Amino acid sequence: MAHHTGEPVQCGFSCHPNPNKNGTFNIRAGYFLKEDIGLFDAPFFNLTKHEAESLDPEQRVIFECTYEALENGEHYFKIIGR
Repeated sequence: MAHHTGEPVQCGFSCHPNPNKNGTFNIRAGYFLKEDIGLFDAPFFNLTKHEAESLDPEQRVIFECTYEALENGEHYFKIIGR
């Protein structure tokens, strides 16, 4: 993840510097994923393409980090036979 401050963020909805302006957001900073979320291996996690596309990108990261933690534990893979 990358922390962003500075220039206004292209957020896909109406951003405005005045936080009191109705119907807009005032975003000054945020955290954004650096990785290409299109590289997520949905079939590996037994997810359909539609399910993967509807996942929050942070959930994809959780899937991958959980797998990496289990992989580093080795004991889990002896149990499931991988």
